[in-house]
Amino acid sequence: MSKIFVTTVCFFIMNAMNGQPYLDIASAGITSSPNVSVLKRNNTGNSFRYYNTGLNLPMFFGKDSSVIVLSPYAERWDIEIDNLNDLPSHLQSLALQASVIKSFSKKWNIALSVIPRWNGDNDAIFKNNFQLGGAILASYKKKQQFTWKLGLYYNRALSVDYFFPLVGTDWALNTINDLFW
Repeated sequence: MSKIFVTTVCFFIMNAMNGQPYLDIASAGITSSPNVSVLKRNNTGNSFRYYNTGLNLPMFFGKDSSVIVLSPYAERWDIEIDNLNDLPSHLQSLALQASVIKSFSKKWNIALSVIPRWNGDNDAIFKNNFQLGGAILASYKKKQQFTWKLGLYYNRALSVDYFFPLVGTDWALNTINDLFW
C-alpha cells in the first residue's frame, strides 16, 4: 500500500512541476548494466557502462533575434563480454555541434546545424574516424498556437551519404501544455 501512495505522490509532484526544459545548459549521465544474465540470474561477467556529458552554450543577438548554440558533447561505452576477446574495451565519441537559428519574419525561421564528430575504440578517437552530419529545419507559424516544421537531416557514415526528411509541428494546446511531434 505504501508503494502505491509514494508513486501517486511522486506523480502529482512531477505533474505540478511542469519541468520540461527547452534548453539544458549542462548535462551528464551514466547508464550501467549489472554483470548478470537476465534469463539465468547468475553472474556472467557481461556488462556495459555508458557515460555522456554535454554543454549547450547559447549566444543571442538582440538586433535580429538570431541565436547561435554551441553544443559539444562526449560519449563513452565500456563493454565487457565473455568469450568475445576481440572487442575493444571501450568505444568513444566526441562531437562539436554548432547551430544557428535565424528569424526571417514573424512567421518564418530556419535552424541550421553542423555536427562534426569523431568516433573511435580504445584510444584511437582521432585516427581516420571523422563523421560529418547536419540538419536544416524551416518553421512556419501558421497561427500563434500552431507551427509547421519541415527539414532534412544528413549524415555521412561508413562512406555512405544518409538523408532523412524531417516533418513536425509545435502546437500550444493551452497555456500550460504543448504538443511537439
